[in-house]
Amino acid sequence: MIDAEAWREALKALSGQPVTAVLAVQCALDWLLPELTQLRNETDDAITELALSRPAVPIDRIILHSVPATRDVPPSELARLNEAHTAGPPGDRREDTA
Repeated sequence: MIDAEAWREALKALSGQPVTAVLAVQCALDWLLPELTQLRNETDDAITELALSRPAVPIDRIILHSVPATRDVPPSELARLNEAHTAGPPGDRREDTA
């Protein structure tokens, strides 16, 4: 499970402290769930803002949640993840392509 509060605290630190580098790793299938759309967007926005405002700061981001997953995922959960990934929730301002 993704700890949304920990992510939000880390994202706040990107703008509030002297950041010298960023490594963001998003590999859990939970990132595909509709409940995390807002957090995905907040993460995208914070990292983009840092990249635009301070281009000298190295940013490495690893996103593997778009890799097809069929092992160890119950069929009902796999269907839910695939639906969230392809359709997105109503009102999502972006199409998730990653």
